[in-house]
Amino acid sequence: MLFAGRVPDGQNAMKAALIQNHDPRWTILAQIQTAREAIGIRPRSLTVLRGLLSFVTPAKWHAGELIVFPSNRALQERCDAMDERTLRRHLAHLCAAGVIQRKLSPNRKRYAVRDVTGAMMMCYGFDLSGLKAHAERIAALAEDAKQQTLRLRSLRSVLRHLLWESQSSDAEMHKLLRNKTSTEELESAIEALRNTPQMTDSHGQNDLHIQNSDKEIIEESTPSSITEAITASDCADAAKSAVELSPTPVQTWSDLENLAETLAPALGLKSDLQKNARQSLGPKGYTLAVLGLVQAFERIKNVPRYLATLSQKAENGEINILKMFRSLTRSHRFPAGNQ
Repeated sequence: MLFAGRVPDGQNAMKAALIQNHDPRWTILAQIQTAREAIGIRPRSLTVLRGLLSFVTPAKWHAGELIVFPSNRALQERCDAMDERTLRRHLAHLCAAGVIQRKLSPNRKRYAVRDVTGAMMMCYGFDLSGLKAHAERIAALAEDAKQQTLRLRSLRSVLRHLLWESQSSDAEMHKLLRNKTSTEELESAIEALRNTPQMTDSHGQNDLHIQNSDKEIIEESTPSSITEAITASDCADAAKSAVELSPTPVQTWSDLENLAETLAPALGLKSDLQKNARQSLGPKGYTLAVLGLVQAFERIKNVPRYLATLSQKAENGEINILKMFRSLTRSHRFPAGNQ
């Protein structure tokens, strides 16, 4: 079944979204819309799913009474007057995707059987119980889709900057910014651009500038520990360029840490470097470093080397992470040699 699988680590926060005071039916629908491509649902199929959910009251949702049996005419009215042939096609598509199931009666009609008191004994129609049963999995898929969107956006930003910096006229590279592309394609393009003679020469000519820039910011970052506090709000205000890349509001340290994890690959930071930096700087320090580097991206020519230097300084107890972050995010400041 589509929703089979373990809920990824770090997705437990999504549970809260399902028990807030808004209607859980529309929470589920919104999450499925966000994760539509991963689930394999067509846009107009969402209209039909919305129509089916409209036959489930909030009370029935919470009670688990999730089999609906509307006539085609009634369902068409709830689906923006969709014609019957199209309706049937999208119902079949939702069933094939595992989002809903048909509960067929002997005569293949949709109806309910009630006792003398009016209580429902049996019903035949469309079973929506899978939506509720797999609510956590759906929420996780939606969160994954949001993170993927954020990563694509950040990679496009990096590629756009490198194309501008290298003054490349490569039509295929520029086409990647306009067309729908995968993270792998964007990462390959970024790596290829960074290895072009133009970029290599540029980095060689500016090596002294890089050293001066790194030295100035890192030297300002001593003594050895974070002695002042910084709130999540202060961090978000200082690293606005990074926060603007987030598809969801950034309000807590957890939000900031997730954002840093997503943006790190777009900066060219390999997994082993990320792991070492996280161990050396600590989770909070690593988050400040990555978000600061996003903010100072145009000033720091060699981001991986810069982070490696920070990690080494931290291991030697020679860095104040907070001062480093403030130096990186100080928008009016230009490192020595880059003016």
